[in-house]
Amino acid sequence: GIFMIRNAVGRCIGMTDQSNDYQVMEEPQCLNDNTNYLFQQITVSSGHYQFVNVHFGKYLGTESCPSSDGDVVEGVNTGGGTCITRLKART
Repeated sequence: GIFMIRNAVGRCIGMTDQSNDYQVMEEPQCLNDNTNYLFQQITVSSGHYQFVNVHFGKYLGTESCPSSDGDVVEGVNTGGGTCITRLKART
């Protein structure tokens, strides 16, 4: 499915190019018609997902792997060195 993602304080998560260093941004409201705010959910394993931005084709992830608290979430390519499968859905 295609989703809009909100962070813990209810702000909408989107992605911006920032001269090809794909940054994750947060906004007070979701922009429904802007594909920068849409993410495709890909099931990886039981309760774990990857999310790829519809507009840029970059995954929500971190540059370092394993990731740790405080790492910046940004748009990354799938593949070596990046962590993109650490996201777990809340129930």
